[in-house]
Amino acid sequence: MSVRHQLSFEEVVATNKPIDGPTSAPPEKTDVVIVGAGPVGLVAANLLGVYGVNTVVIERNRLSSDQPKAVIMDDEFLRLIHRLGTLEPLRPHLTAVPFGIHFYSPLGFERVKAEGFITPNGLANRNSVSQPMLEKILLQNLQRFNSVTICYRHTAKALAQTDAEVQVAVEDEFGHERRISARFLLGCDGVHSFVRQSLNIAFEGARLNEPHLVVDFAEFPDQSPFSRFFAIRDGRLAVFLCLTEVVALSSC
Repeated sequence: MSVRHQLSFEEVVATNKPIDGPTSAPPEKTDVVIVGAGPVGLVAANLLGVYGVNTVVIERNRLSSDQPKAVIMDDEFLRLIHRLGTLEPLRPHLTAVPFGIHFYSPLGFERVKAEGFITPNGLANRNSVSQPMLEKILLQNLQRFNSVTICYRHTAKALAQTDAEVQVAVEDEFGHERRISARFLLGCDGVHSFVRQSLNIAFEGARLNEPHLVVDFAEFPDQSPFSRFFAIRDGRLAVFLCLTEVVALSSC
């Protein structure tokens, strides 16, 4: 099965270009404060916007992300994306067919193969997309909700909680501080989360500390619709070489 590319190479590269995030003065009171405007924070804000919940999004950066990273979405997540009204704008940037994952031994033998397929939902079980493009589409969609205030170039500096509310001190790019009172706070600010550290919440799990190399292709010569993982043994050192072919040059 061949992969049908929907975008030119130049269009694929352009998906990684960041955009300026909107910035507004945050209100003094709201229902929900979201710290972090990555994919998780933007999806949460869009969901709250759909239901008309007053929400403030706090993002310290000026621009949206410009790093492809590893955004893999299953069919259930795409159902959620469709609910938000962002599936059609996102569709040209998804892998053209459900892609599989193949693992190869150091000698080049195929050891494990997980094929892609269409689920009963009518969507692919595994989809890849560039995180910068996903963020831009979610951010654009978010601006249609009057109940959501988007505050890029604002940094959460302190948290305080009572039985009735949570108070968030935020600072803008000029050093001016404001306080927001909210019923709920969502910490969506990534692996070095200020919210998690402020609440002394441990980051669970571990990572594989092995050297690895990820190579993204706009096209494979054989047009095979799957990511390939090669394990290369060098003494006790395992090196994983991942070759991916995706529409949006997204890492695996």
